[in-house]
Amino acid sequence: MLDKGAFVWYIITMTATKEHFEFTAALINAANNGTPASVLATLAAAKFAKDNPRFDEERFKAACGVDTDVVACLSDTGVAAWAADQS
Repeated sequence: MLDKGAFVWYIITMTATKEHFEFTAALINAANNGTPASVLATLAAAKFAKDNPRFDEERFKAACGVDTDVVACLSDTGVAAWAADQS
């Protein structure tokens, strides 16, 4: 369960960079173009894991309530490509 108070405090106190803003804009652009939530969560989890080796991708995706068998990539312009595990 997400501690909303801690999350809000993190958002207020975090130091965002141009890279963070560009990534967020690309995610929003992808969402506006119909990218499924499971893909957006997978993209965000991959970015967060890259930035923080202790980040738990599976826990994050579970908290988002999305399918965890998705592989996705996101271009700088917000174009998303993805595939679900078909096995």
